[in-house]
Amino acid sequence: MYKENFPNRIKKARLDAGYTQSEVEEVTKIRRSKISKLETGLLEPDLETLGTLAEFYAVSIDWLLGIGQREKTSVDHEDFVNRQRRALATELAKSEAFPLNVLFDIQDQLISKGIIEDTRSPESLEKYIEYRRKKMAAK
Repeated sequence: MYKENFPNRIKKARLDAGYTQSEVEEVTKIRRSKISKLETGLLEPDLETLGTLAEFYAVSIDWLLGIGQREKTSVDHEDFVNRQRRALATELAKSEAFPLNVLFDIQDQLISKGIIEDTRSPESLEKYIEYRRKKMAAK
């Protein structure tokens, strides 16, 4: 049952959501070639891929595997993308090699778009203010 249903259902979920394989790759970071192999039945998904695609397409894992009804999850595509952006910002913040000014610019953009909340500590705000002063003085 799984091998018959999964490739059809994973492709149907993508098409119903209105995405190309390339668009799914861009957001989920799952390679387009892997998505293609999943949709044609040439590859079985690992648990991480299965969970990521179910969340992205807002369907249950059971439905993708052909053993349940098509239940929508409470996650929509915008929420998924926003979580990916927050994760990226978190990873960038951990990187000591990443320039602080670039991180502040990204953080400002994410806050202004309402993607993340402004939860900066007083210490980080002091660094931010110092950075902005230097940037304004350089203009």
